[in-house]
Amino acid sequence: MKKLIIGLLVVVAVAVLGIVAVFTFSPGSSITVSSEPVAAPAAVDYAGAYLDENNDSSLIISAMDDGAYAVSIAIFRLTSIDDGIGHATDNGLDFTATDAAGNPIGGVITLNGDSAVVTFTSTTWEYLHAGDSFAYVRAK
Repeated sequence: MKKLIIGLLVVVAVAVLGIVAVFTFSPGSSITVSSEPVAAPAAVDYAGAYLDENNDSSLIISAMDDGAYAVSIAIFRLTSIDDGIGHATDNGLDFTATDAAGNPIGGVITLNGDSAVVTFTSTTWEYLHAGDSFAYVRAK
């Protein structure tokens, strides 16, 4: 039981330190640990100007000093959202803002190369629904 507890503590320490470890244990012997550092995932830089295929709608993302992002979204003939604040997560850039009716609205921005997709995840505005997505391409 003592070796199992030590093994669990080592696993927790390994997870916190970002190291991949291989454990070998045989009853009556000691635990052997082989490890190698794991590179941190590359940080995604969301900042930039993006346009839809007709250059009618835009997505502007600006890095802020605190690590958050300012998000402005213009959807042609539908709405403009100017006060968005986004935070990078494992799912993309999660943002919250205020819709045209003055209510909270939120979504996630995902990048794939030079393409960005805005998907609204929470909204009460009648013209935008949860799940509505809009595609943009990074302006050159």
